[in-house]
Amino acid sequence: MKCVLRIMAVMLVLSPMLIFAEEEKPAAKPEIIAIGDNIVITKNEVNEFKEFVEKGTQRTTEKEYVKYTIMLRLFAEEAKFLGLDKEKSEDISTLSGRMKLSEMYMVKLTDSYLVKDEVIESYYLSHPDMYKTESGEIKAMDDGIKKEIREKVLVIKKSSIQNAGLERLKQKYHLRVCEGECK
Repeated sequence: MKCVLRIMAVMLVLSPMLIFAEEEKPAAKPEIIAIGDNIVITKNEVNEFKEFVEKGTQRTTEKEYVKYTIMLRLFAEEAKFLGLDKEKSEDISTLSGRMKLSEMYMVKLTDSYLVKDEVIESYYLSHPDMYKTESGEIKAMDDGIKKEIREKVLVIKKSSIQNAGLERLKQKYHLRVCEGECK
């Protein structure tokens, strides 16, 4: 009988704790934005990038934040794959690491982008005022002028170079951008 009373007393003491104890909820699965070969991009990555960008004065649409988050990740993955960070290894799991790796890959893309001689010459001939000497004569096109024009063309073409690189890597990594739910 004493045993039964003890059990009842313990239950009376514990019952308020059991009633008010919170159930452990399973951790919410992060929303998947895109998925591919060994790559999962989540809404958390998009939000992290968005917060970083919005610390400054720039703003854009949610669709653009998703696009640039995917671009950062794929460019970073490719930079890692190509060993572009051999001088100083970068951590792809951090935003700053992905940004540095992405920059390395973008430099590789622009360095390997072919600007034809005809394009350089056309630019030179179309902008004679930019290449005049103090006496008014047009400077002869030399390697310095060619390099300057190439850099200007690359600035103009940067967006299309990025977009082409992004599309190529989406195919390489079989990346699927989720419309709704990814499984």
